[in-house]
Amino acid sequence: MLAVIISNWRLAGKRLCLGEQLARQEIFLFFVSLLQNVYFKPPVGQDSISAREFWGTTNAPSDFKVRMIAREAW
Repeated sequence: MLAVIISNWRLAGKRLCLGEQLARQEIFLFFVSLLQNVYFKPPVGQDSISAREFWGTTNAPSDFKVRMIAREAW
């Protein structure tokens, strides 16, 4: 019986971390609260934020600066 359980554990699907769902929710709430409470604007003296890509083994955005301004409370 134990041999059957050990050999079939892979049939249960991918391994899950018990805190994975909580971590996803925390990250979502963090970014939503950031978007609700802060304006994102380009730095002083720039018209826009650069969207150039950096090509390497993966495609990633190049470094950029952004100015965050707190929104006024309702």
